[in-house]
Amino acid sequence: MHNSGKVTPLLQTPSFVNRFLWRLRAPATKEEVRRTERVLATARVFLAISPIVTFLFEPQGSGLNSPFSLNLFGAHVRLVWLLLAVYIAHSVLVLLLFRFRHDPAPRLIFFIHAADVAWPVLITLVAGGENGPFARFYVFVLLEAAYRWGLRETLATAGAWIVLLWGEGLWLGNIPAFAREFAGVALLIRSAYLLVMAMLIGYLAEHEKRFRAERLAQNRLLASARVELGLSGTLQAVMGEIMQLFESPRALLAAQEAHSVRLFLADVHLSPGGRAILKWREATPEQRDRIHYLECESSCSFATRKDDGTFPSVGLDESRRLKRLAPDASLEAIASEESAESVAAVSIQLAEEWQCRILLFDPQGPLQQEEDLRFLRDLMDQVGPAVYNVFLLRRLRQRAGAVERARVARDLHDGAVQSLIAMEMKVDRLRRHLPAEAQAGPVSAELSGIQQLLREEVLKLREMMQNLKSVEAEPDTLVGLCADASERFQRETGIATRFVAPNRVVDLEGRVCRELLRILQEALVNVRKHSGARNVLIRLLGQDGQLWKLIVEDDGQGFDFEGRLEMAALDEQRSGPLVIKERVRLIAGQLAIESTRGSGSRLEVSVHSRSEPIYG
Repeated sequence: MHNSGKVTPLLQTPSFVNRFLWRLRAPATKEEVRRTERVLATARVFLAISPIVTFLFEPQGSGLNSPFSLNLFGAHVRLVWLLLAVYIAHSVLVLLLFRFRHDPAPRLIFFIHAADVAWPVLITLVAGGENGPFARFYVFVLLEAAYRWGLRETLATAGAWIVLLWGEGLWLGNIPAFAREFAGVALLIRSAYLLVMAMLIGYLAEHEKRFRAERLAQNRLLASARVELGLSGTLQAVMGEIMQLFESPRALLAAQEAHSVRLFLADVHLSPGGRAILKWREATPEQRDRIHYLECESSCSFATRKDDGTFPSVGLDESRRLKRLAPDASLEAIASEESAESVAAVSIQLAEEWQCRILLFDPQGPLQQEEDLRFLRDLMDQVGPAVYNVFLLRRLRQRAGAVERARVARDLHDGAVQSLIAMEMKVDRLRRHLPAEAQAGPVSAELSGIQQLLREEVLKLREMMQNLKSVEAEPDTLVGLCADASERFQRETGIATRFVAPNRVVDLEGRVCRELLRILQEALVNVRKHSGARNVLIRLLGQDGQLWKLIVEDDGQGFDFEGRLEMAALDEQRSGPLVIKERVRLIAGQLAIESTRGSGSRLEVSVHSRSEPIYG
């Protein structure tokens, strides 16, 4: 279902208005607000003192009592001095207040700004005009509004001044008739000057705050790429930041490993709390055959559905310039599949190993202008290497862990295992050298128990060593490794074991092969520990090249239930081997267990040839 709301035509609503909202994405902390107010308070003190310095260095007199000042201020020289003194005291008080106050209230800041707006009008009213040394107060308050807030507040400050200035002009009704027309023109010019200055200063401040918000967004994205989260966790955190930044409720991540035709798809949506939830999903055969998930005309593009049903798109060319693209059937197809009215697509290249593409559905943030698309492109250029570094570090840690586990396994084999075997042989020799009358006595039975205990510990250590070793099972080696595991199990336990596999090569992904081998090893461990079986049959079968089954049957005691149970029933009854169930879930497989008490059990794991491990 498509959104029934009216769709904004592409490129008809400029993102200039939306750009004002960027500063809201980088809210200032209390410490930043305090630091800003301290800077403004210090500047206000220097501004209040500057007219006095101007009067002291007047070439036409010696200060405020000079003929020049008397002509300028008329009979209000003393009042001007008083107002300057009050403003200096006010500026010093504000400076001290923000130096010792750690949490400036918004109301207090608004009151101080209102006083700064009223002050230039008042001083010029008393001084007799807007010219002279007090004109700089207007510029300062505009800079103050821009530095503290942004364009809208700067324009509001200028608007308040225009109202006050025209009110002042109307209040001063003693202007001669021949000069009133000139005074009105002067006020009009003054108002236009204030608006132009406010627009210029506010525009510069607004863009500076937008750049600050963009840098903060980039820092948050880079900070979300952490090794301890893993690749999937990092992608989830990065996608969440991007979706919140551009106000997109849903997104899709498409990824493909180099030299592979397998397509990975991950759905991402924002929870009510704003947290991103990533879920890998199996790509359908039709999706695997399509190329529009990864290949596109532009590395960063945006398309939206218009009222007439067309789906025009724009994107960046190789020189990062905005251009209209040909009707993008791929984006339109994806939007239709996901029931979206607009789609933003950006590609990520992780060195030479992975190719990824992020699709944002129904983004509300600014994404229709060249500057906005370029920012999204720059974000991905910075995040891509960070995500790839996480991928490499995780791989390095896994390999380092595998090397360390192999070293521990060798140490166990050369140390503890050999020592236990030697102890078992000594106990056996001691038991055999007992006198004939003691062969059936308690001492012989105790020595036999110790010998059996030592054998059990050797088997446990060997199983631990087997689990410590890294498994490098591949489609062409899985059958041989399963056969070796079966032979080793029979040799170490004495349980008759037979392995059957009609195919020498399986059509499964390498990581799925490794999980299947681990499942077989765990199943054999459970047979040795709990079943009391004498015979085990292992089969690895393929059906139509699409479904593969690993079956382990034994003639032991069986499980604590009767009949056949699937995965859901096993979870509901809290039955079945926990480790095997978790590994089956990792490869998106199916597990079924048949049990007959006292007659044995049958464990069956089914996995599709297109299955992929769900971990990153």
